Amino acid sequence: MPDWFLAADIAVVPSGKREAFGLVNVEAMATGLPVVATRAGGMKEIVRDGKTGYLLDPDRIVAQLRDKLHRLLQDDELCRTMGRNSRERVEQHFTWRHAADRWLALLREDGLL
Repeated sequence: MPDWFLAADIAVVPSGKREAFGLVNVEAMATGLPVVATRAGGMKEIVRDGKTGYLLDPDRIVAQLRDKLHRLLQDDELCRTMGRNSRERVEQHFTWRHAADRWLALLREDGLL
């Protein structure tokens, strides 16, 4: 799968309103891609609108998707900057180490450790 992301310029993830975490967004961001996703489920916690990509209103997806893709495809620097920001966000918040640290903190908070 990483090869597909490395061959792309943008990841587009127009998930439905009931999307859970959306790991595909994190995987795409880890390869340095800006992500255009719907403002649904866990995507709101992963993608930073205007910084690592764009979040679209599920009720206005057609018009917004066209606009955001056009903007990114017409501006190489914006696409590169958002891609860099995406990778940095993954490295800062979505590694296995970060997940383990959060679990340990929760266990300590509950007095289980």
